[in-house]
Order: sequence, then C-alpha cells, then structure tokens
Amino acid sequence: MRISVTAALAMTAALVAGTVSGCGSANTSGGEAAFPAKGKTVTLVVPFDAGGITDVLARLLGPELEKSLGTNVTIRNLPGAGGQTGLTRVVSEKPDGYTLTFTNLPSVLTYLDPARKTVYKRESFTPLAGIALSPTVFAVRKDSPLQDIEDMVTKSQQSPGSVNVGSGGSVASDDYLAAAGLEEAANVDLNIVTFGAGRRTS
Repeated sequence: MRISVTAALAMTAALVAGTVSGCGSANTSGGEAAFPAKGKTVTLVVPFDAGGITDVLARLLGPELEKSLGTNVTIRNLPGAGGQTGLTRVVSEKPDGYTLTFTNLPSVLTYLDPARKTVYKRESFTPLAGIALSPTVFAVRKDSPLQDIEDMVTKSQQSPGSVNVGSGGSVASDDYLAAAGLEEAANVDLNIVTFGAGRRTS
C-alpha cells in the first residue's frame, strides 16, 4: 500500500502529542469557574495497550499533571483499531477539559482514511502540548552489503522491492510512514513489512 506522506504531513502540522476534547478555563474572571474543580478527577485516556511507549510517557506525565493541576489524574487505557477506539470515546465525552487523550502521530491520523469512518476529524481536538519526539533510525546487520542510505536507495533502484524494511505497528505507524517517506523522496519501491505493536512481551 502506497500513501502520500507529503499530504499526511501537511495535514498534521498543527497536531501535537497531547490533545483535549474541549477544555475548561482556569481563568476565574468574568464569572467563570476555576479549572479543575476541587476534588474532580481528570482522566487521561491512552488509546493503546498498557506497556507501549505512549502509555509509558502518559504514566510519567500523570504525576506531574497532578502536581500542576492540584487534583487526581487517572490513566485509562482504551486500546483498539490503532487508537480509533479510544479517540472515539474521548470525543463522545463532555468537552469540559476533564477528559484528555494522550496520543501520538501518526496514529491520531486515522481520520484521514475514509474507510475507517471515524466520528472525529482534526477540528475535533484542541492541541495542548508536544511531549516527546521519537526519531526513526534505519539500521542493518553489521555484515550487510548495504552500509548507508545511498546503498539502500541504489539497490532499490536497481531491483525494486528487493530491500525489506521492517516496520513496527501498522501502516499508520511512524515507522511505516518514515519508510514510505523514503520511498516517495527517493522514488523507489521498498518491501515494507509491518509487525505488531511496540509493547514488551517478555
């Protein structure tokens, strides 16, 4: 499956790692209630399984949010459909700022695929903050005849589809998009093989 990485990246420029379905106001001027209300819990939805990198980052962030907001923050995992299940749940909640989602790019971009029939779109979320960057690295075995990107591109040009590239997650993963981006930039065909989610199994 080939996708336009350029188009996908253009549509993600305004999106960052932390998003919120609506938001209450911490400003008490003008008769507005303080946010958060005393004793009211904030739920941070992670639309992936426990143990993956997104979940780990959310659990590191949770205690800091509690200190900053002065209230309890609960982490809730709602995995399924590459993040779509959890994001669908978040947009169905009251937009009062008490339900946040901690997600990642490009998983949040499921709405770009018409076949997914998502109930949300870019405008359904208000970005709050970028938390972390996860660079993609292309690596080979030490004894591989391919020793740099130039070798990889040359081999792919000479024999399209002969270079196998492993990708964690699915065709919506950052690994996949990085490989597809290389295909697009270099005008080559790679054999991109997708594997399961990134959580530890041992």
